[in-house]
Amino acid sequence: MIVNTRQGPVGYKWPAEIKDASMLVRMEGRKAHFKDGSSVDNIDAIIICTGYRHSYPFLAKQFRLHCGITEFVPPNLYKSIFWIDQPYLAYLGAPR
Repeated sequence: MIVNTRQGPVGYKWPAEIKDASMLVRMEGRKAHFKDGSSVDNIDAIIICTGYRHSYPFLAKQFRLHCGITEFVPPNLYKSIFWIDQPYLAYLGAPR
């Protein structure tokens, strides 16, 4: 398994079967080519995870959650659903 992001190698200490790689720049058949010039043959699958940026432009400002782009779970949500500042307001599907 190979993990990569647009920003470059993640830098985690992965188990032996997982390899960090620089950004994927092109595929030729089943061969993946990376930004650092390396390549890997016999790729079986590519899974693209785009991430998610929380945005609630349809809500009045006092009801919008304000999240950073690196937060998986918006802050101040009890049980990842109920906003502590407005306990009658539930954000279903907001985390992860």
